[in-house]
Amino acid sequence: ALLVDIDVPSRNCDSRAAFDLIIENGGTQNLTSMEVHYQLLADGEVIQAHNVQWTGNIARGERDLFSIVVENVPPGAYHIAVTLKLPNGMPDARMSNNFLSG
Repeated sequence: ALLVDIDVPSRNCDSRAAFDLIIENGGTQNLTSMEVHYQLLADGEVIQAHNVQWTGNIARGERDLFSIVVENVPPGAYHIAVTLKLPNGMPDARMSNNFLSG
């Protein structure tokens, strides 16, 4: 699984943060599940950390959009760091393309 891009709003004003991940299947089999680990950061400190399970079906070389909404986020500017883990329940052969921050 490749984490291609993260679309993150620069400010949060309503205690909710929404962001979109663009995920690409760089493997040889359809991608049907993986863990998504993310942290919201403000001033370099983690304010929330979560793990969610993604399920779907992305063919080899194709992309999909995965949207996440986080509740109870303090107002202000923040950054996000995301790591994809265990595609199809297996260790990823190329971990170097599984992390992005924005």
